[in-house]
Amino acid sequence: MSARSNGARRLLQGCGILTIGMGLVPVCWYLLGWNPADRSEGVATAVRIGFGLIAVGWGMTLLNYARTREIGMARWRYGHTVVAVLANAAVLALLVTAGPATAEIALTSFPILLGFCLAMVFNISPRPDWQPLGDAESQRRTLRRLALAYAAMAAFLALMVVTGVLLGGLGLTTFSLPMAGMCLTLALLNWAETKNPTPWTSGTPDERPAHEL
Repeated sequence: MSARSNGARRLLQGCGILTIGMGLVPVCWYLLGWNPADRSEGVATAVRIGFGLIAVGWGMTLLNYARTREIGMARWRYGHTVVAVLANAAVLALLVTAGPATAEIALTSFPILLGFCLAMVFNISPRPDWQPLGDAESQRRTLRRLALAYAAMAAFLALMVVTGVLLGGLGLTTFSLPMAGMCLTLALLNWAETKNPTPWTSGTPDERPAHEL
């Protein structure tokens, strides 16, 4: 295993730990202050805790990847990562400026949005028993279809928020905005992966030229 691969593995471990730590903050905060008898805030609190739990789960997934998979740096995704970061930053800024209630949603969804964006810069190998369904071009077509599906989901969720604003009350549709950010990030990740110069059909990161890691 190359020193570069070890460096990428340690970076991924750090990202996983950071995502877990940040995700635990809203989980602990809202669990300690949650009053089940107060049904007016029950659903909203449950969703905020849910965002934190998703972040914790994603962080644990990244740690597992760092332990069991081959890890490289996905340089072909760097530009798309910047777009994802800017888009999610816009989502968070919009939530923060909309009012105290939506600012809480921004704080609770920040860990998972950050975790998704951080993961984009890593090239993580498939499971050892993974078998590609086709050649590299077939995989790229599948990735493009996935990207379009996630983009459509992001647009639908954003439309729900717009509809809520036009009807004069955001309500629970506010939670759709960070979810749209997640879907958009996944869309960008899958679209960027179509630019992978050496798909996983042709070897692990350690078998690739150093300039491609």
